[in-house]
Amino acid sequence: MKKIVVILLIIVVALLGQDNQLQKENNTLLWPDSTETCTKSPELTHAIQLQYIEAFRFASFDGKTLSYKRFESPEKEIRYSLTLDGGWSEDTRDSESQYFFYDPDSSYDETNTRVDSRNQFSISIGRYNLRHTQSASTVSWYWGGGPSISGSFSHNIRNVRSRYVEYENPIRIEDTSYWSAGLGIRGIVGMEWRVAKPLSITVEYNTSMTFRYSESKHETTTNIDGVVSSVTKAESSSPRAYLTSKAMLGLSFYF
Repeated sequence: MKKIVVILLIIVVALLGQDNQLQKENNTLLWPDSTETCTKSPELTHAIQLQYIEAFRFASFDGKTLSYKRFESPEKEIRYSLTLDGGWSEDTRDSESQYFFYDPDSSYDETNTRVDSRNQFSISIGRYNLRHTQSASTVSWYWGGGPSISGSFSHNIRNVRSRYVEYENPIRIEDTSYWSAGLGIRGIVGMEWRVAKPLSITVEYNTSMTFRYSESKHETTTNIDGVVSSVTKAESSSPRAYLTSKAMLGLSFYF
């Protein structure tokens, strides 16, 4: 996983080094406070954009995207995006069971405590070329796309303890790890509303096709009456194509 993160960071630096010459001629845009075309000052050809993924579900956000945008002309935008997602959670559940022997009057109760610990992390990097419309309105449309790379890692541990067993060791531990790496292409269509000269609100929808390779490992360790056993199962998949779509709400700060 560390190698994947290093490779992704190297690619980010390489992408940011491309196209570092900004075209300054024909640099005109329509500002929201005027219906007349005015010259766009050099300090307002750049923007930082923060987007919330799956924002229209009105639930917890799945992740956040931070982008650097640069306008080479009033209609042409180049965007570099970084999306991070992750989290950690722990869930404890109790279950009760009653076991009978041959005699229905002879039974014992068992209470199991299951603790699930989960942590996951994912990263996606992309470079996109976008085209903007020009109009006298404060609202404009844009569309385009470009390549993206992604990686993810997750680690889950399930720890089950049985209270009737005299041993204090857990009777079962399930340890599952998973990682993936992908390369894809993304299409974007959106609308931008310039609420002020240095500020805009964006509503965006994008669709991605990603070819992803993944590996997983599942290890189960049991301790029953002091007898410990372990079973490990590892799997890997050949690159597969995945199609995903997202709705995004964002803010852009121009400078």
